[in-house]
Amino acid sequence: MDMTVLAGAIDDVDQLAQKITTLLVGSVMGLMVVASVAAAWAKTKSVLAGGVALIGAAALWFAAASG
Repeated sequence: MDMTVLAGAIDDVDQLAQKITTLLVGSVMGLMVVASVAAAWAKTKSVLAGGVALIGAAALWFAAASG
């Protein structure tokens, strides 16, 4: 019985770690998307440059999430 409880606790900790990792990756990547678009906009004042920065950051986010 003790081994079952221990295995359940280890599984719970593993699931919590996965959720925290997902949250951190999502929040950091979201912040980086906003920062890259803001930097491109501040430098060029161009909607096109901001859009390109958004697409590039989204592509990096996808690569990080799937990699």
